[in-house]
Amino acid sequence: MMVPEKYEIFYPNVYTPEEQAAIDRMLSGKQGPPGGPGGPGGPPMMKEQVYQKEKLNEVVMRMYAERIIPENPLYNDPEYAKNTRWGGLISAPLYQECFTLTTWNAPLPEGLGGPSHGYAGVPFMLVEEWEFTRPIRPGEFLRAYRHRPTLTKDNSDDSDGICRFTFMSHDVDLIDEAGDVIARSRCYLRMWLSHFKAEPKAPHDPVYTKERLAEIQRIYENEEIRGAVPRFIEDVQAGDSLTPAVLGPTTVWDMVVMTVGRQDQKLLPMQELRSQPNGPSVPDPVTGVPKCFMECHLANDTAHTLGLPNAIHAGAVDRSLLVRIVSNWMGDDGFITSFHWRPLWDTYVGDTLFASGAVESVDVERGECLLSLELHNQDGEQTAAAQVRVRLPKRD
Repeated sequence: MMVPEKYEIFYPNVYTPEEQAAIDRMLSGKQGPPGGPGGPGGPPMMKEQVYQKEKLNEVVMRMYAERIIPENPLYNDPEYAKNTRWGGLISAPLYQECFTLTTWNAPLPEGLGGPSHGYAGVPFMLVEEWEFTRPIRPGEFLRAYRHRPTLTKDNSDDSDGICRFTFMSHDVDLIDEAGDVIARSRCYLRMWLSHFKAEPKAPHDPVYTKERLAEIQRIYENEEIRGAVPRFIEDVQAGDSLTPAVLGPTTVWDMVVMTVGRQDQKLLPMQELRSQPNGPSVPDPVTGVPKCFMECHLANDTAHTLGLPNAIHAGAVDRSLLVRIVSNWMGDDGFITSFHWRPLWDTYVGDTLFASGAVESVDVERGECLLSLELHNQDGEQTAAAQVRVRLPKRD
């Protein structure tokens, strides 16, 4: 999968012999990621992480659902949920990310670790893949097995000389008490090693008229939540369109809500983060104060340090809209069995995202259909694409 052209613009780069040796060690597996063993070239391993039942209580699951798909009572109203085919509250689609996102950092050699070292090492997500066999219920006991990440070089030695890599940052199985794999997640990143200079960029501040804001609100109010009305597989045809969905214009508050709801980040004070080895910090070039990397989603000044025009959306913000349009369409009886998505264009705080989709194929015998989805911003630029497989009930 190709990264959009705008991501292939680099500053002139010539590696020193020491830098090239570090890159060679990384590729040969003699240097793993910061923070411990098990990275590319490390010993074959599966790292187990056990989640206590407190992590799977009803309150926490509802907290996630209310921040991701607040409009759908199936995932956050126990009284409503007990009258559905599920007989009770179930996890919202992709709640599994709360257990699978924590992983190793990209294994950059020392001195080539990102803007704080003068090099571009910030990754760009290529694709994220999810597979599901069933939803999660409150009170379950789950284990996550994290397979060793992999790293491959993408460009030949006779190219422009800038090293580009595909980094599978996580490959995780989520396993229940019976020993069954109920979900699997993989994430592939594109990263590069290049001399980095955060050039000032024009601010990204979309302006909306009252009429435009009213139009966006109408789309939101016209979203159809199928809910308790079953959508039978026999009634689905290739080419059927999904009712559009919209998110935005986003503000910093949307980023805060997403961060709290996902629960994948430990919300520790910055003093504590700075004391941790390889803490996620980005030194402010003006004040010298290290800031959390995640602040690039919340604060323009941190985003500017990374060469971004403004605070950038967390990928989960855009993905949540893709989840919502599917959840709206499939109804309470539907279930997402696979979700593959890829970002195509950066989105920033202040953008508005419009989701659309259509049925690509239908397998009545298996009771499944494949949906193709797209996201576009307020300027009509496509920002993401997804393919989602959904299991629907049969009439018999």
